[in-house]
Amino acid sequence: MMYRIPFILLPLDPVSYHPLIDAKVNEIPCKLIIDTGASRSVFDLEAFDIPLKAGLGDDELIPAGIVEGKIGNKTGMISSLELGTFRKENMEAIFIDLGHINRLYQQVPDAPDVAGLIGSDFLVSHQAVIDYQNKVLILSD
Repeated sequence: MMYRIPFILLPLDPVSYHPLIDAKVNEIPCKLIIDTGASRSVFDLEAFDIPLKAGLGDDELIPAGIVEGKIGNKTGMISSLELGTFRKENMEAIFIDLGHINRLYQQVPDAPDVAGLIGSDFLVSHQAVIDYQNKVLILSD
């Protein structure tokens, strides 16, 4: 089945954007960044009340991207992730502190807090197509 989920482009400055998608994680409404440059999907440690355990070992580091060093992480189970009519249940997930991203977003007018990044692991596994012209994320299950 194919799912067409609308997203918005948040302008960070006149020539750069973040695609943001409405989601529900364990029924909690939130905004997620569609991040093709992120190898793994991650969720904010502070946004959800999920039992967590120690994260990935040193052989599977979460690249920090815009911050230096490795990012401490934990893993947990998301009972449901909803993107429009797409629903994934019982998804093991990585949780990190996304405070640095939300602090950056505070400098952007009308930017919401984000609760996670949908990374390439998720996008590849669901054969994602990002249609920027129509601002639609297309997923398969």
